[in-house]
Amino acid sequence: MPQSLDLSHLRGARTLLDAVAMPAGGGDAVAFTYIETGRDAVTVTRGAFHDEARRYARALAALGIGRGDLVLVAHDDTLAVTFLFWGLLRLGAIPSLYTVPTDRLFPEVYMANVAALGEQIDARAVITLDALAQDFAKLGNTPVVGFSRVRAALPALSGLPPADADPAPHAAAADDVAYVQTSSGTTGAQRCVPTTHRMVLVQVEALARRMDVRPDDVIANWMPLYHDGGLIFGVVLPLLCRVPCVLMSPLDWVRRPEILLRSIREHGGTFFNMPNFAFNHMARRIRERDMEDVRMEGVRAFVNGSERVYHTSFENFLGRFGALGATRDRLGVAYGMAENTLMVTHTRTGTPVVVDAVDRARLETEQVAAPLAADDPGAVINVSCGPPLDGVEVFVFDENDLPLPERRVGQVAIRSRSLFSGYYRRPELTAELFRDGIFLTGDMGYLAGGELYIVGRLKDLIINGGKNLYPADIEEIATSIPGVRPGRVAVFGVPDETEGTELIALVAEVDTEDPEQKAEIERAIRRAVMQRMTLTLGFVDILNERWVIKTSSGKTSRAACRRKWIAARPTT
Repeated sequence: MPQSLDLSHLRGARTLLDAVAMPAGGGDAVAFTYIETGRDAVTVTRGAFHDEARRYARALAALGIGRGDLVLVAHDDTLAVTFLFWGLLRLGAIPSLYTVPTDRLFPEVYMANVAALGEQIDARAVITLDALAQDFAKLGNTPVVGFSRVRAALPALSGLPPADADPAPHAAAADDVAYVQTSSGTTGAQRCVPTTHRMVLVQVEALARRMDVRPDDVIANWMPLYHDGGLIFGVVLPLLCRVPCVLMSPLDWVRRPEILLRSIREHGGTFFNMPNFAFNHMARRIRERDMEDVRMEGVRAFVNGSERVYHTSFENFLGRFGALGATRDRLGVAYGMAENTLMVTHTRTGTPVVVDAVDRARLETEQVAAPLAADDPGAVINVSCGPPLDGVEVFVFDENDLPLPERRVGQVAIRSRSLFSGYYRRPELTAELFRDGIFLTGDMGYLAGGELYIVGRLKDLIINGGKNLYPADIEEIATSIPGVRPGRVAVFGVPDETEGTELIALVAEVDTEDPEQKAEIERAIRRAVMQRMTLTLGFVDILNERWVIKTSSGKTSRAACRRKWIAARPTT
């Protein structure tokens, strides 16, 4: 019988520093293994991790960082960010991790956002790559520290005093803010989530129990640490649960997704948490030769952590990797948000995910999830996000904030022990989204059999000809067309005053520059959407350029895409 994980130390901990304290004799146990394409793996023991956290704390203190200082960290070195995060916690400072520019983020928008964020949260400093430090310094009043200054201030390991000679780590209270999680907004004031030590400890225990984490598990993570999924799942949970983790660079994974197979083959990865597009990306991009000597029978779960999970993505993944041992009972789904620390719901490990075939027409016109045979042409298949975690209550509200019965679509709302108390310096927004301690998520979904199904976002809803349409449904269809780049499709509504409704606009990025191939892709998209949803797309733009605007967490910012699209249209 598998050995269960002892989580009693989490109940007894007051802070993350208490929970991460190294048990006697545990210094040689592996904390992290960092892998990168073309390079040897780097292993960090728990003892070495604690030494690095102490070194970084001393270096940051030498640079003037201290208790209560809010520090924005924008860096792309996974291990360095990990040590910075824990070093700041030791000082009693408050880290807030942020993305660095990538080819999906427009540089001018990114720089303006960082400057605005620094002012909004009154950051004591921004720690970033040397290459970005000068640009950051020009845009705002927040002091900027290039990473080379941090590295230069690190004391040598050989000269590091014994741990008991260090200044005592800051004795935080359970309800003190541990870190601030930034939102993925692209314009305007950010939704910054102050996350307390208590929130994280409650979340990690509930999540570890639902996942059924065991002493011999290995967490594997390529998601960026500025994302709540990367930070909690990839670093905090394995450290607090005392199981090893394999870390990968997000950019390396995007370019060479086969590195995830290396984490299985060479390091025994058993748990993976990925957004929906990652399942498509792996199925399309990983080559046969990269699958040699890889078996997935030891993997306990590939968890899809997107807000909207697609049945077709799972089918594509199983079709590609089924021969390696990927099976339905090794797939999982979770629904979450930073406001609840990470997860709200999560399927049970080892149990096949429930799917729900419902009448598409009634879903769109009546907002009712009426069961229908899965092979019926009028059916849409929704994937369950699982039941709520222990200590979490999930409701579905109508437009008057009244609870709806099962199978009625409305706004998802939650109450939880790991729920935040309000956005940082945004009291009006906080008041708008809370109802007597219950948080309105902005996601649309329904409950059935005690499990949650997400169908879209309230703000992205398109009303076309009396139908309530969710862009994600149309984007999924377009992404299935050969030649369309995975995750590079945006769908949004544009007003049509003549007809008094919204027309549907779709932008898809493709690799081909051949006009005939682009025209064929457009026809294929229009045909597939008509066949599967009985919808006529008003506008379809097929582009080669990097057009689709993404948030810092990799989600499509449909509102920003809509504004960009409208601004580019002729005015006459």
